[in-house]
Amino acid sequence: MDNFLERVMEYYQLIAPVRTEKGVLFEYISGKEEVDLTYSGHTILPPKKFFFPPVEEMFVYEYEDSGNIRIYDLLDEVSKGKRVIVGVKPCDINGLLVPDKVFTGEYNDPYYTARHFLINGKPYMVGARSRINNNYSLLTEEAKKYCEIYGLKFPSHSPFMNIKAQAIEMIHLSSRLVDVLEQLSSTTFKEDCVKYNVGGVSITEAPRGILVHHYKVDEDGKIVEANIITLTAQNYKSMEHSLQKYLTTIVERHLNLISRRVEEFVRAYDPCVSCSARFLREH
Repeated sequence: MDNFLERVMEYYQLIAPVRTEKGVLFEYISGKEEVDLTYSGHTILPPKKFFFPPVEEMFVYEYEDSGNIRIYDLLDEVSKGKRVIVGVKPCDINGLLVPDKVFTGEYNDPYYTARHFLINGKPYMVGARSRINNNYSLLTEEAKKYCEIYGLKFPSHSPFMNIKAQAIEMIHLSSRLVDVLEQLSSTTFKEDCVKYNVGGVSITEAPRGILVHHYKVDEDGKIVEANIITLTAQNYKSMEHSLQKYLTTIVERHLNLISRRVEEFVRAYDPCVSCSARFLREH
């Protein structure tokens, strides 16, 4: 085994289980003596982190003397790394197949970090801003009044307007709520019925954007295929594209506030992103 590990390390980055004070975890190996293939039970973290890291640099920027901002995509560096993982248990190997199905389905994203969605080859944004951009004329008079009071102009292409659009929607919905409840109180609903060996798709305008559920049921009534397209996933590509442009506008004016500005930008797109991940690291 020692000879095998040495040969692997000549040509590849070796990842293997390492025993620490807190337990066993997978790490990059610099010497064969670090490897522990005798461990039992589970490691602290599965090897999935090397395929789907919780934090990953996707691009860096450089402020040139000429005043221009140069952005470097790190995809080439990510693609160059050749790695070999040893000591992985069958359950962990099987677990790696799950994100494969998710992250190579609708859109084969090269960073393997999230499902990205495109329309006609271009990123798009869903949510309150998009809804009001398309349906401003349908807002209640009360909602339109507040747009005029605070100088909110639609259609708008600024991601930061999404939060203001959410506020306008709340005013609109508070006016419509009584009417909707009265309509529902006089509506007769059909009894639920279950059909087997079929598939179905439901598309809903959730508060934060379009939500898609797609299921297939076999002849025994069991769900054999499920595909949920969240609004967060739909916005990822647009967020990435817009963020690259936004960074070039704030480097000079807000050099010491980049972290705060980017956090504001991400939260404007989707508050769930900032709550679920540490999305910015300063160097």
